[in-house]
Amino acid sequence: MLYKNEAKKYYEGMKADRRALHEIPEVLDDLPETKAYVLGILRGMKCEIGEFMESGLTAFFDFGKETSLAFRCDMDALRITENEQCEYVSTHEGMMHACGHDGHMAMALALARYCNKKKDLPQNILIIFEPNEEGLGGAENICKTGILDEKNVQAVFGTHMWPFGEKGVVMTRPGAMMAQSAEIDVKVRGKSAHAANKGDGIDAINASVEFLHYVYQMRRDETPEGKTTVINMGKFHGGTMRNILAGSVEMNGTMRGYDSKLFRHLQECISDIADDISKKTGAKFNLHFSAGYPPVLNDAELYEKILPVLEEEGVVRKEKPEMISDDFSFFGRYKPAIYFFLGTGTNEALHTADFDFDEKVLVAGLAVYIALVNKYTFL
Repeated sequence: MLYKNEAKKYYEGMKADRRALHEIPEVLDDLPETKAYVLGILRGMKCEIGEFMESGLTAFFDFGKETSLAFRCDMDALRITENEQCEYVSTHEGMMHACGHDGHMAMALALARYCNKKKDLPQNILIIFEPNEEGLGGAENICKTGILDEKNVQAVFGTHMWPFGEKGVVMTRPGAMMAQSAEIDVKVRGKSAHAANKGDGIDAINASVEFLHYVYQMRRDETPEGKTTVINMGKFHGGTMRNILAGSVEMNGTMRGYDSKLFRHLQECISDIADDISKKTGAKFNLHFSAGYPPVLNDAELYEKILPVLEEEGVVRKEKPEMISDDFSFFGRYKPAIYFFLGTGTNEALHTADFDFDEKVLVAGLAVYIALVNKYTFL
């Protein structure tokens, strides 16, 4: 672990940044205090600062090289009320950094401080502070600005806190890392009638239950061996009275998977099932799939190239991908990309009011970043 000691020099700064940012959580792209905090640090450095969207920032450290590496962190928090259990509790009511983005920013700021002290590095370094990861996704908007090509970025790296990993251990894997996601909204319109005269109506609940049965069966039948997919309806609401046929039903669910082609196929199958049930029962189906995020796919060739660096820093190969999603996936559609998990060892799930971590784990994540900026070159 050649760069662990170097990273330890930035621990106190990371701890202070993380706690300061934890106190001022903001959501989506409305991040005035968060942006001001990050800008307050970057403006004192020898970097070119860029702004995008309402709150996004980039810091470009130009070492006069032909190529660049990019490191991304996300900035936004969640609409969750924090359980007041720490001295740096959120000061913004109903908002909380419950997904570790405050830690991601702290590592990125520490990397900026490191680059600011260096007179030379093998590549230029672009650090991206992304808003709205928890909403519609800021990553695609960043890619569309053209900055990755403008700065001749050869690879993009990012890290996410992972409560179910060993404390202070960095993990990654080639190929699938996180799932593609889409939300499913289904509205079913039948016709109300008294249960005693059910032939006069169209039972939306019956049609919906039949729809669900075939959708779940289809997922099992259409998912090839060795592939993993999720289709689940977590919310089902319909009907008005116990003795009246339901005139309408609303269902809300989610889809997850790692294969985009298979993902689209399953969506088409769901639509076909809705059409079939509609013809059979007379109920009308209205389906909507959200755009969601593509799967996070770590570039296999890039993984092999940086593997010696990762092994030197004690990075562990993760055996299986996770079904959660992240818009870091868009970077991988524009440039080779690798996403890391940083274990916190807390087993406290993301997006919960009790989420927290020991800032000491940030040292391991920063050490990997410092190793990459020093030891990996594309020339």
